[in-house]
Amino acid sequence: MADPPSAAAAALHAASTDFYTLLSLTAPYPPTALLPLPPPIPPTLLRKSYRRTSLIYHPDKNPSPDAAATFHLLTTAFDVLNDPAAKAAYDGALVARLRRKRKGEEMSSGRRKLKEELEEREKKANEKRDAEVDLKKELERLSAEGVALRRKREEALRRAEEEEAQEMEEEEALKAQRPASPPPLQHQQQNSSTSQSTAPQPSTDLDRTLRIRTKPLPSDITISTLFSPFGKISDTLSKPPKKPTALSTTLIVYSSLLSAHSAIEAFELGKLPAYVKDVKWAGGSEPDAVKPLIEQVRRGQVPPAASVSKVHLQAKPQSSNSSSTPPKFSFSAGKSTSGSQGQATSGAAAIGAEYENVTLMRLREAEKRRLEEEIRRKEAEEEQAERVSEDI
Repeated sequence: MADPPSAAAAALHAASTDFYTLLSLTAPYPPTALLPLPPPIPPTLLRKSYRRTSLIYHPDKNPSPDAAATFHLLTTAFDVLNDPAAKAAYDGALVARLRRKRKGEEMSSGRRKLKEELEEREKKANEKRDAEVDLKKELERLSAEGVALRRKREEALRRAEEEEAQEMEEEEALKAQRPASPPPLQHQQQNSSTSQSTAPQPSTDLDRTLRIRTKPLPSDITISTLFSPFGKISDTLSKPPKKPTALSTTLIVYSSLLSAHSAIEAFELGKLPAYVKDVKWAGGSEPDAVKPLIEQVRRGQVPPAASVSKVHLQAKPQSSNSSSTPPKFSFSAGKSTSGSQGQATSGAAAIGAEYENVTLMRLREAEKRRLEEEIRRKEAEEEQAERVSEDI
Protein backbone atom coordinates (compact mmCIF):
# COMPACT_ATOMS: atom_id res chain seq x y z
CA MET A 1 0.00 0.00 0.00
CA ALA A 2 1.34 3.45 -0.90
CA ASP A 3 2.10 6.20 1.54
CA PRO A 4 -0.92 8.26 2.67
CA PRO A 5 -1.38 11.30 0.39
CA SER A 6 -1.18 14.80 1.69
CA ALA A 7 -4.21 17.10 2.12
CA ALA A 8 -3.10 19.21 -0.88
CA ALA A 9 -2.94 16.14 -3.12
CA ALA A 10 -6.38 15.03 -1.90
CA ALA A 11 -7.84 18.49 -2.67
CA LEU A 12 -6.23 18.40 -6.11
CA HIS A 13 -7.82 15.05 -6.85
CA ALA A 14 -11.20 16.30 -5.61
CA ALA A 15 -11.17 18.96 -8.32
CA SER A 16 -11.25 16.32 -11.06
CA THR A 17 -12.14 12.84 -9.70
CA ASP A 18 -15.03 11.50 -7.63
CA PHE A 19 -13.44 8.74 -5.47
CA TYR A 20 -16.80 7.74 -3.99
CA THR A 21 -18.24 6.97 -7.42
CA LEU A 22 -15.04 5.21 -8.46
CA LEU A 23 -15.24 2.86 -5.46
CA SER A 24 -19.07 2.44 -5.89
CA LEU A 25 -19.76 4.01 -2.49
CA THR A 26 -23.30 5.36 -2.33
CA ALA A 27 -25.19 7.54 0.12
CA PRO A 28 -24.94 8.47 2.83
CA TYR A 29 -21.14 8.31 2.64
CA PRO A 30 -20.41 10.75 -0.21
CA PRO A 31 -20.64 14.41 0.92
CA THR A 32 -23.11 16.74 -0.85
CA ALA A 33 -23.61 20.47 -1.05
CA LEU A 34 -26.42 20.20 1.50
CA LEU A 35 -24.65 17.54 3.65
CA PRO A 36 -20.95 18.52 3.73
CA LEU A 37 -20.11 16.25 6.75
CA PRO A 38 -21.24 12.70 5.90
CA PRO A 39 -20.82 9.80 8.35
CA PRO A 40 -17.45 7.99 8.33
CA ILE A 41 -16.99 5.01 6.04
CA PRO A 42 -16.59 1.67 7.84
CA PRO A 43 -13.07 0.26 7.12
CA THR A 44 -14.45 -3.14 6.15
CA LEU A 45 -16.83 -1.56 3.61
CA LEU A 46 -14.02 0.55 2.19
CA ARG A 47 -11.66 -2.44 1.81
CA LYS A 48 -14.42 -4.59 0.32
CA SER A 49 -15.29 -1.93 -2.26
CA TYR A 50 -11.62 -1.43 -3.10
CA ARG A 51 -10.95 -5.15 -3.62
CA ARG A 52 -14.07 -5.65 -5.74
CA THR A 53 -13.29 -2.72 -7.98
CA SER A 54 -9.53 -3.41 -8.25
CA LEU A 55 -10.24 -6.92 -9.54
CA ILE A 56 -12.19 -5.35 -12.38
CA TYR A 57 -9.47 -2.88 -13.41
CA HIS A 58 -6.29 -4.90 -12.58
CA PRO A 59 -3.94 -4.75 -15.58
CA ASP A 60 -3.39 -8.50 -15.48
CA LYS A 61 -7.14 -9.14 -15.87
CA ASN A 62 -8.29 -6.16 -17.93
CA PRO A 63 -6.58 -5.69 -21.32
CA SER A 64 -8.05 -2.19 -21.76
CA PRO A 65 -5.42 0.54 -22.29
CA ASP A 66 -7.07 2.63 -19.56
CA ALA A 67 -7.11 -0.21 -17.02
CA ALA A 68 -3.72 0.64 -15.50
CA ALA A 69 -4.60 4.33 -15.01
CA THR A 70 -7.96 3.44 -13.49
CA PHE A 71 -6.29 0.87 -11.19
CA HIS A 72 -3.84 3.56 -10.05
CA LEU A 73 -6.76 5.95 -9.30
CA LEU A 74 -8.44 3.20 -7.27
CA THR A 75 -5.34 2.87 -5.12
CA THR A 76 -5.21 6.63 -4.64
CA ALA A 77 -8.92 6.76 -3.79
CA PHE A 78 -8.52 4.04 -1.17
CA ASP A 79 -5.52 5.81 0.39
CA VAL A 80 -7.38 9.17 0.51
CA LEU A 81 -10.63 7.84 1.94
CA ASN A 82 -8.80 5.59 4.41
CA ASP A 83 -6.84 8.52 5.88
CA PRO A 84 -9.03 10.83 8.04
CA ALA A 85 -7.05 14.01 7.36
CA ALA A 86 -6.80 13.41 3.64
CA LYS A 87 -10.49 12.42 3.54
CA ALA A 88 -11.45 15.64 5.32
CA ALA A 89 -9.45 17.72 2.83
CA TYR A 90 -10.88 15.74 -0.07
CA ASP A 91 -14.45 16.08 1.22
CA GLY A 92 -14.01 19.85 1.69
CA ALA A 93 -12.70 20.28 -1.84
CA LEU A 94 -15.45 18.01 -3.21
CA VAL A 95 -18.18 19.90 -1.36
CA ALA A 96 -16.79 23.20 -2.65
CA ARG A 97 -16.81 21.83 -6.21
CA LEU A 98 -20.37 20.58 -5.83
CA ARG A 99 -21.49 23.92 -4.44
CA ARG A 100 -19.88 25.78 -7.32
CA LYS A 101 -21.54 23.42 -9.73
CA ARG A 102 -24.92 23.86 -8.08
CA LYS A 103 -24.53 27.62 -8.04
CA GLY A 104 -23.61 27.56 -11.70
CA GLU A 105 -26.63 25.42 -12.43
CA GLU A 106 -28.84 27.79 -10.49
CA MET A 107 -27.40 30.70 -12.39
CA SER A 108 -27.85 28.83 -15.65
CA SER A 109 -31.43 28.05 -14.69
CA GLY A 110 -32.07 31.71 -13.92
CA ARG A 111 -30.49 32.81 -17.17
CA ARG A 112 -32.43 30.16 -19.04
CA LYS A 113 -35.66 31.29 -17.40
CA LEU A 114 -34.84 34.91 -18.18
CA LYS A 115 -34.07 33.96 -21.75
CA GLU A 116 -37.33 32.07 -22.03
CA GLU A 117 -39.23 35.05 -20.61
CA LEU A 118 -37.53 37.39 -23.05
CA GLU A 119 -38.27 35.05 -25.95
CA GLU A 120 -41.91 34.76 -24.84
CA ARG A 121 -42.22 38.53 -24.62
CA GLU A 122 -40.66 38.93 -28.02
CA LYS A 123 -42.98 36.30 -29.44
CA LYS A 124 -46.03 38.06 -28.00
CA ALA A 125 -44.78 41.39 -29.29
CA ASN A 126 -44.32 39.91 -32.76
CA GLU A 127 -47.76 38.33 -32.65
CA LYS A 128 -49.29 41.63 -31.58
CA ARG A 129 -47.45 43.46 -34.32
CA ASP A 130 -48.53 40.86 -36.89
CA ALA A 131 -52.13 41.10 -35.64
CA GLU A 132 -52.02 44.88 -36.00
CA VAL A 133 -50.62 44.56 -39.52
CA ASP A 134 -53.28 42.00 -40.44
CA LEU A 135 -55.99 44.22 -38.96
CA LYS A 136 -54.72 47.19 -40.92
CA LYS A 137 -54.69 45.15 -44.12
CA GLU A 138 -58.20 43.85 -43.43
CA LEU A 139 -59.47 47.38 -42.79
CA GLU A 140 -57.89 48.57 -46.03
CA ARG A 141 -59.45 45.65 -47.91
CA LEU A 142 -62.89 46.29 -46.42
CA SER A 143 -62.56 49.99 -47.19
CA ALA A 144 -61.66 49.24 -50.80
CA GLU A 145 -64.55 46.81 -51.09
CA GLY A 146 -66.90 49.36 -49.58
CA VAL A 147 -65.77 52.00 -52.07
CA ALA A 148 -66.21 49.58 -54.97
CA LEU A 149 -69.62 48.49 -53.71
CA ARG A 150 -70.72 52.10 -53.24
CA ARG A 151 -69.61 52.93 -56.77
CA LYS A 152 -71.51 49.95 -58.15
CA ARG A 153 -74.66 50.97 -56.30
CA GLU A 154 -74.33 54.56 -57.43
CA GLU A 155 -73.80 53.39 -60.99
CA ALA A 156 -76.81 51.06 -60.76
CA LEU A 157 -78.97 53.88 -59.35
CA ARG A 158 -77.76 56.23 -62.06
CA ARG A 159 -78.57 53.70 -64.78
CA ALA A 160 -81.96 53.03 -63.20
CA GLU A 161 -82.72 56.76 -63.15
CA GLU A 162 -81.61 57.10 -66.78
CA GLU A 163 -83.72 54.10 -67.80
CA GLU A 164 -86.71 55.48 -65.90
CA ALA A 165 -86.29 58.85 -67.55
CA GLN A 166 -85.95 57.16 -70.95
CA GLU A 167 -89.08 55.10 -70.32
CA MET A 168 -90.98 58.23 -69.34
CA GLU A 169 -89.80 59.95 -72.51
CA GLU A 170 -90.82 56.96 -74.61
CA GLU A 171 -94.18 56.82 -72.88
CA GLU A 172 -94.72 60.52 -73.55
CA ALA A 173 -93.68 60.02 -77.16
CA LEU A 174 -96.03 57.04 -77.43
CA LYS A 175 -98.91 59.07 -76.05
CA ALA A 176 -98.10 61.82 -78.49
CA GLN A 177 -98.01 59.34 -81.39
CA ARG A 178 -101.33 57.67 -80.54
CA PRO A 179 -103.90 58.66 -83.14
CA ALA A 180 -106.77 60.70 -81.89
CA SER A 181 -110.25 59.29 -82.26
CA PRO A 182 -111.63 60.34 -85.61
CA PRO A 183 -114.53 62.76 -85.40
CA PRO A 184 -117.93 61.10 -85.66
CA LEU A 185 -119.77 61.41 -88.93
CA GLN A 186 -122.83 63.49 -89.33
CA HIS A 187 -125.21 60.61 -88.81
CA GLN A 188 -123.38 59.64 -85.57
CA GLN A 189 -123.81 63.19 -84.31
CA GLN A 190 -127.52 62.76 -84.74
CA ASN A 191 -127.62 59.84 -82.24
CA SER A 192 -129.04 60.50 -78.86
CA SER A 193 -126.81 62.11 -76.23
CA THR A 194 -127.59 59.26 -73.86
CA SER A 195 -126.11 56.55 -76.09
CA GLN A 196 -122.99 58.68 -76.69
CA SER A 197 -122.37 59.18 -72.97
CA THR A 198 -122.70 55.49 -72.15
CA ALA A 199 -120.56 54.08 -75.01
CA PRO A 200 -117.02 53.11 -73.91
CA GLN A 201 -114.03 54.80 -75.48
CA PRO A 202 -112.07 52.87 -78.18
CA SER A 203 -109.01 50.94 -76.98
CA THR A 204 -105.73 50.41 -78.80
CA ASP A 205 -103.80 47.18 -79.21
CA LEU A 206 -101.37 48.37 -76.53
CA ASP A 207 -104.25 48.84 -74.08
CA ARG A 208 -105.45 45.26 -74.65
CA THR A 209 -101.98 43.66 -74.60
CA LEU A 210 -100.69 41.75 -71.58
CA ARG A 211 -97.08 40.87 -70.84
CA ILE A 212 -96.94 37.38 -69.31
CA ARG A 213 -93.90 35.63 -67.83
CA THR A 214 -94.11 31.91 -67.11
CA LYS A 215 -91.97 28.96 -66.17
CA PRO A 216 -91.81 26.03 -68.63
CA LEU A 217 -95.42 24.98 -69.26
CA PRO A 218 -96.70 21.40 -69.12
CA SER A 219 -96.69 19.58 -72.44
CA ASP A 220 -100.51 19.67 -72.73
CA ILE A 221 -100.85 23.39 -71.91
CA THR A 222 -100.26 26.44 -74.11
CA ILE A 223 -100.50 30.12 -73.37
CA SER A 224 -103.54 30.46 -75.62
CA THR A 225 -105.47 27.64 -73.93
CA LEU A 226 -104.49 28.98 -70.52
CA PHE A 227 -105.70 32.54 -71.12
CA SER A 228 -108.48 32.01 -73.67
CA PRO A 229 -111.16 31.47 -70.95
CA PHE A 230 -110.94 35.18 -70.15
CA GLY A 231 -111.91 36.21 -73.69
CA LYS A 232 -111.06 36.04 -77.34
CA ILE A 233 -107.34 36.37 -78.13
CA SER A 234 -106.49 38.36 -81.24
CA ASP A 235 -102.78 37.72 -81.40
CA THR A 236 -99.85 36.27 -79.41
CA LEU A 237 -96.13 36.89 -79.58
CA SER A 238 -93.71 34.65 -77.66
CA LYS A 239 -90.01 34.91 -77.02
CA PRO A 240 -88.29 31.65 -75.99
CA PRO A 241 -86.00 31.90 -72.95
CA LYS A 242 -82.23 31.82 -73.31
CA LYS A 243 -82.00 29.02 -70.73
CA PRO A 244 -84.36 26.06 -70.33
CA THR A 245 -85.03 26.99 -66.71
CA ALA A 246 -85.48 30.73 -67.32
CA LEU A 247 -88.83 32.49 -67.59
CA SER A 248 -90.37 32.90 -71.02
CA THR A 249 -92.14 36.10 -72.07
CA THR A 250 -95.35 36.19 -74.11
CA LEU A 251 -97.45 39.08 -75.36
CA ILE A 252 -101.20 38.39 -75.63
CA VAL A 253 -103.52 40.81 -77.43
CA TYR A 254 -107.13 40.39 -76.35
CA SER A 255 -110.07 41.46 -78.46
CA SER A 256 -111.68 43.00 -75.41
CA LEU A 257 -110.22 45.34 -72.83
CA LEU A 258 -112.45 43.68 -70.21
CA SER A 259 -110.95 40.28 -71.07
CA ALA A 260 -107.44 41.63 -70.48
CA HIS A 261 -108.59 43.13 -67.19
CA SER A 262 -110.14 39.80 -66.15
CA ALA A 263 -106.82 38.01 -66.76
CA ILE A 264 -104.97 40.60 -64.67
CA GLU A 265 -107.55 40.28 -61.88
CA ALA A 266 -107.34 36.44 -61.93
CA PHE A 267 -103.55 36.60 -61.52
CA GLU A 268 -103.80 39.09 -58.65
CA LEU A 269 -106.34 36.85 -56.90
CA GLY A 270 -104.07 33.79 -57.29
CA LYS A 271 -106.43 31.87 -59.56
CA LEU A 272 -103.77 31.07 -62.17
CA PRO A 273 -101.39 28.09 -61.94
CA ALA A 274 -98.13 28.44 -60.03
CA TYR A 275 -96.00 28.39 -63.17
CA VAL A 276 -97.51 31.75 -64.20
CA LYS A 277 -95.10 34.14 -62.47
CA ASP A 278 -96.16 37.55 -63.74
CA VAL A 279 -99.05 39.13 -65.66
CA LYS A 280 -98.81 42.84 -66.38
CA TRP A 281 -100.11 45.41 -68.81
CA ALA A 282 -97.74 45.70 -71.77
CA GLY A 283 -97.91 49.49 -71.53
CA GLY A 284 -96.54 49.39 -67.98
CA SER A 285 -99.69 50.62 -66.25
CA GLU A 286 -103.42 50.09 -66.37
CA PRO A 287 -105.01 51.92 -69.33
CA ASP A 288 -107.11 54.94 -68.49
CA ALA A 289 -110.15 53.40 -70.17
CA VAL A 290 -110.33 50.45 -67.74
CA LYS A 291 -111.85 52.15 -64.69
CA PRO A 292 -114.62 54.01 -66.60
CA LEU A 293 -115.37 50.81 -68.47
CA ILE A 294 -115.64 48.75 -65.27
CA GLU A 295 -117.90 51.41 -63.77
CA GLN A 296 -120.16 51.33 -66.84
CA VAL A 297 -120.35 47.53 -66.61
CA ARG A 298 -121.40 47.75 -62.96
CA ARG A 299 -124.10 50.24 -63.84
CA GLY A 300 -125.33 47.98 -66.61
CA GLN A 301 -124.59 50.56 -69.29
CA VAL A 302 -122.11 48.21 -71.02
CA PRO A 303 -122.43 44.41 -71.27
CA PRO A 304 -119.84 42.21 -69.50
CA ALA A 305 -116.69 40.94 -71.17
CA ALA A 306 -118.35 38.58 -73.67
CA SER A 307 -120.50 41.33 -75.17
CA VAL A 308 -118.21 44.30 -74.74
CA SER A 309 -115.99 43.03 -77.53
CA LYS A 310 -118.85 43.68 -79.91
CA VAL A 311 -118.85 47.39 -79.07
CA HIS A 312 -115.93 49.81 -79.58
CA LEU A 313 -113.40 47.47 -77.87
CA GLN A 314 -113.34 45.00 -80.77
CA ALA A 315 -109.82 44.30 -82.19
CA LYS A 316 -108.74 45.93 -85.41
CA PRO A 317 -108.57 43.59 -88.43
CA GLN A 318 -105.19 41.98 -89.17
CA SER A 319 -105.61 40.41 -92.63
CA SER A 320 -104.27 42.13 -95.70
CA ASN A 321 -107.64 42.08 -97.41
CA SER A 322 -109.24 44.06 -94.64
CA SER A 323 -109.75 46.92 -97.03
CA SER A 324 -112.20 44.86 -99.03
CA THR A 325 -113.94 43.24 -96.03
CA PRO A 326 -116.05 45.52 -93.86
CA PRO A 327 -114.50 45.86 -90.38
CA LYS A 328 -116.27 44.76 -87.21
CA PHE A 329 -116.51 48.38 -86.24
CA SER A 330 -116.64 51.41 -88.45
CA PHE A 331 -116.88 55.15 -88.32
CA SER A 332 -119.63 55.08 -90.91
CA ALA A 333 -123.24 55.57 -90.07
CA GLY A 334 -124.48 53.22 -87.31
CA LYS A 335 -127.34 50.80 -87.86
CA SER A 336 -130.67 52.56 -87.56
CA THR A 337 -133.63 51.12 -85.78
CA SER A 338 -135.43 50.63 -89.12
CA GLY A 339 -132.62 48.47 -90.59
CA SER A 340 -131.95 50.84 -93.54
CA GLN A 341 -128.17 51.23 -92.85
CA GLY A 342 -126.89 49.44 -96.00
CA GLN A 343 -129.16 51.26 -98.36
CA ALA A 344 -128.27 54.73 -97.06
CA THR A 345 -124.45 54.41 -97.18
CA SER A 346 -122.97 56.75 -99.75
CA GLY A 347 -119.88 56.16 -101.92
CA ALA A 348 -117.93 58.80 -100.02
CA ALA A 349 -118.62 57.08 -96.71
CA ALA A 350 -117.43 53.72 -98.12
CA ILE A 351 -114.18 55.27 -99.37
CA GLY A 352 -113.70 56.91 -95.97
CA ALA A 353 -114.23 53.57 -94.21
CA GLU A 354 -111.66 51.83 -96.42
CA TYR A 355 -109.14 54.59 -95.77
CA GLU A 356 -109.75 54.30 -92.04
CA ASN A 357 -109.22 50.52 -92.16
CA VAL A 358 -105.91 50.84 -94.01
CA THR A 359 -104.74 53.55 -91.64
CA LEU A 360 -105.69 51.55 -88.57
CA MET A 361 -103.98 48.44 -89.96
CA ARG A 362 -100.74 50.36 -90.54
CA LEU A 363 -100.92 51.89 -87.10
CA ARG A 364 -101.44 48.47 -85.56
CA GLU A 365 -98.43 46.99 -87.36
CA ALA A 366 -96.26 49.91 -86.30
CA GLU A 367 -97.49 49.59 -82.71
CA LYS A 368 -96.82 45.84 -82.76
CA ARG A 369 -93.24 46.42 -83.91
CA ARG A 370 -92.78 49.04 -81.23
CA LEU A 371 -94.13 46.64 -78.61
CA GLU A 372 -91.69 43.94 -79.67
CA GLU A 373 -88.78 46.36 -79.47
CA GLU A 374 -89.93 47.64 -76.08
CA ILE A 375 -90.25 44.09 -74.69
CA ARG A 376 -86.77 43.17 -75.93
CA ARG A 377 -85.34 46.33 -74.40
CA LYS A 378 -87.05 45.70 -71.03
CA GLU A 379 -85.84 42.11 -70.94
CA ALA A 380 -82.29 43.23 -71.68
CA GLU A 381 -82.54 45.83 -68.91
CA GLU A 382 -83.88 43.23 -66.46
CA GLU A 383 -81.06 40.82 -67.29
CA GLN A 384 -78.53 43.61 -66.84
CA ALA A 385 -80.11 44.59 -63.50
CA GLU A 386 -79.98 40.93 -62.35
CA ARG A 387 -76.29 40.73 -63.25
CA VAL A 388 -75.60 43.98 -61.37
CA SER A 389 -77.47 42.69 -58.30
CA GLU A 390 -75.51 39.42 -58.43
CA ASP A 391 -72.21 41.34 -58.60
CA ILE A 392 -73.26 43.44 -55.62
